[in-house]
Amino acid sequence: MRDDAVRMLSGPNQREWLARNTRYDPETGRLLVWNIITWKWCLATSENILELCPLSVRGFGDPDDIWTDVRSKASRQSYDPQQRGDTPDYSEAERSAWLRESRRRKCLPERIEIFNVIQGRWIAVTQENLAEHYARGYWDLIGLGNAWEEIDAEISRKGCTSG
Repeated sequence: MRDDAVRMLSGPNQREWLARNTRYDPETGRLLVWNIITWKWCLATSENILELCPLSVRGFGDPDDIWTDVRSKASRQSYDPQQRGDTPDYSEAERSAWLRESRRRKCLPERIEIFNVIQGRWIAVTQENLAEHYARGYWDLIGLGNAWEEIDAEISRKGCTSG
């Protein structure tokens, strides 16, 4: 099981991530952030920046301060709907390693949780909301239904933890 510490990116790595995963739409002047879980460009605002920009990139703090910081460092590249941000496809071995470290079954109340890389915390998931929290790079090649079966089957063998 993973420790819950989130490793913050260094300044240069933070800027590299923002260069790859942010764009400005010149028609609207708005900032778009690549959602690394869903693989979609999303309009970013001070209200939703915590839901789009990973904790390891943005750090902790007031959403308005984070918004100002991300906006000042974000890529000035124009938005191109054909261009994508980070879209890794993970191998079966990488997926298995992630599953060992980043999913668990809780007993009270009973639920399955996975570690949400954007929010930097454990999130209860169901088959219906899995795509909102489980990075697409882990399930894209096998399909979301198979990914759920894999998570549920593996975790059922191990039992649950309290909490």
